[in-house]
Amino acid sequence: MKPLLTLRLEIILGMVLALTSAVMNTYAQQIAISNSYPVASTPISPSPAPYKTLEGVWMVRVIFHQASPPEIIKVKYLSAGRISVFPAGDEKIQVLDSQGAILYEQALQIVFLAGDPPAPVNSREMVMMVPHLEDDSQLRVLTTQGEAIYDLPDTKR
Repeated sequence: MKPLLTLRLEIILGMVLALTSAVMNTYAQQIAISNSYPVASTPISPSPAPYKTLEGVWMVRVIFHQASPPEIIKVKYLSAGRISVFPAGDEKIQVLDSQGAILYEQALQIVFLAGDPPAPVNSREMVMMVPHLEDDSQLRVLTTQGEAIYDLPDTKR
């Protein structure tokens, strides 16, 4: 009688262990997916690390509008900083050279909700950090409503 009970207990514990392992594996995969961050779709070589402090970044303040093109409100050079990383979307911020070639691009998603509880808004203001590159000349913000271009000042490198 005892060997039969021991066998049943081992079978039940094996099933519980297998089920727990499957649930934990699924949970770990969901965490890995939700914690993954996009990188620039047109990375520079080498691509700036998003969580590493870089020498020279542009701090860009932009107002996104639902019904009109974005506005680049302010751009400031910082001697050091970390580039912004956003969930991928249809809007983009780009660093261009003097010929208009894309040196760096970051896709982003703008959600026109604010407050608690969230309520629809017509515009959203964001501050973003993009890398300062050797040949950078302009910043361009692209949305489905239009684009904004900002001529970068020459900084001492």
